[in-house]
Amino acid sequence: MFQLRNELGAGNTLIDEMKRNPDHNKYFNFFRMEAVTFNKLFSLLKNDNSKSDLGREPISPEIRLAITLRYLASGNSMVSLSYLFRVGKSTISNIITETLIVIWKILKPLVLAPPTEEKWLAIASGYGQWNFPNCIGAIDGKHVTIQAPPHAGSSYYNYKGSHSIVLMAVVDCNYRFVLVDVGGQGRQSDGVAELCLGYSTPLSDEISDGRPPFPYVIVGDEAFPLLENLMRPYPGRSELDITHTIYNYRHSRARRISENAFGMLASLIMNVHVYHYKLDLNYILDHYGKRAQDIRDNFRTYFNEEGAFPWQWNIL
Repeated sequence: MFQLRNELGAGNTLIDEMKRNPDHNKYFNFFRMEAVTFNKLFSLLKNDNSKSDLGREPISPEIRLAITLRYLASGNSMVSLSYLFRVGKSTISNIITETLIVIWKILKPLVLAPPTEEKWLAIASGYGQWNFPNCIGAIDGKHVTIQAPPHAGSSYYNYKGSHSIVLMAVVDCNYRFVLVDVGGQGRQSDGVAELCLGYSTPLSDEISDGRPPFPYVIVGDEAFPLLENLMRPYPGRSELDITHTIYNYRHSRARRISENAFGMLASLIMNVHVYHYKLDLNYILDHYGKRAQDIRDNFRTYFNEEGAFPWQWNIL
């Protein structure tokens, strides 16, 4: 296998050929990234993504990364990648698993570092364009379908009738993911709000422009509980008066950013089924604290009085 890999494997033939080819479209189509991006990623991962084997020549970190990126870009089966790279099927599986762990370990603190206070304030300022003061993000989630892990039983079985892991994220005003929690079992519902609870905003409630003393909050849809740092719409429709309807409209303008961000993400993912994530309605907390209710009511009053915009009444 080692000799075939060196002589015929894509890592030493096809990829080298694409690197030398002035037409970089083929390289991009193969990896979904340009050669310069591949090289930068490889330089970050190579020390953590190498393997030593005393009995035989180890597969190089570059080929390990190439196998993983081709798998992510194409969704090819392990058997197909085994033929392409001249690597055993079980080895392909181990390489992909190990490399993905290294990618997450190395890139997470670089790409998804917890926001600083300065960053939170910038996000809150940016949400002004969606007319929701002191909003520091919109939260949403998706079920990503998977093959049920061995001996998992119904742990990953969701209400859609498939097995999945849960991807939760908080998105800023420009559709960028700023907090991510991935790996929750599909059947879980009560653990989904931990992302909000675990990242309580480190900002003070002081406002300097004369508005009511709003705290900094995240906005979510009706599936989420109402918390002091997490706002959800007022429930129901027919029984809502005009002030509640206006609040829900302004809330929706900010919250929909997360839906749109997930939609853009889903459009970039190949061969992965992504469903809109909704909590079990039995989980919705009707016993929320009075302070959380007062916070939402303060926003409602502001949106209908000094914080009102002429165009918002067009929805009526």
